[in-house]
Formats: sequence, C-alpha cells, structure tokens
Amino acid sequence: MSFTLEMGLCGRKRSLRSHQVSNSDSHEVTLLNVSREMTGYYKCEITEDYPSYHTVILGGRMQVVVVPEEKPLLILGRPRPSPGDKMIANCTSGAAYPAPNITWTINGSPVGINPAEKKVV
Repeated sequence: MSFTLEMGLCGRKRSLRSHQVSNSDSHEVTLLNVSREMTGYYKCEITEDYPSYHTVILGGRMQVVVVPEEKPLLILGRPRPSPGDKMIANCTSGAAYPAPNITWTINGSPVGINPAEKKVV
C-alpha cells in the first residue's frame, strides 16, 4: 500500500518543499514552519498494491490562523459621562487572521451596530 499527499490551493496544485516536511511516514505527515500561504485543501491518496490497485482519496481543508499576540484594547472617551451625553468607545484587537469579530454588549445585552459603521483595519 502506498500513499501521496497533495495540497491544492485555489484550484492549483502545489507541492510542499522537502524542508517543510519532517518525521513523516506512510501514515502521518508533519509540516514545519506553517504559514498562511499553506492554507488549502489537503488530500491523502491511498492505493493498494497489485492485483487490485484499489484507490481511496480523502481530503479536508486546513486554514492557518494567526492569533493576536496582545489582549484587546478598550478606550472609553469619557469613563463617567453625564445623562444625555454622547459616549464614544473604541475596541481594538491586535493583528489576526482571519480578522476577529468584535461584539459589543451593555450589562450583558447585545448592542446593535449598523454594519455600515463597522471599521476593519
């Protein structure tokens, strides 16, 4: 029985460089120095030897994520506004991929945000 591992990205086949694969055998592949560019659809093809040459292909999508290194930052324009005042608050997340979702709540209740007012930087 033999197997091959293939990575397809956006309809293009891409081979993994030998320095990106380590401690791999006929059952397991270990990828080194994974980057966002390695996000894609991975397939494992298993072929039986003579006489049947029966083949099974299994696959799955892998997405490499980048987690923010720092905690989110919350800035309140006025920590103690008076009734009737306008209050501006800003919540910023560190660099991440995919971009994180920020959800606002007041005392545990969700705050409706107009999608046109959301900013993704």
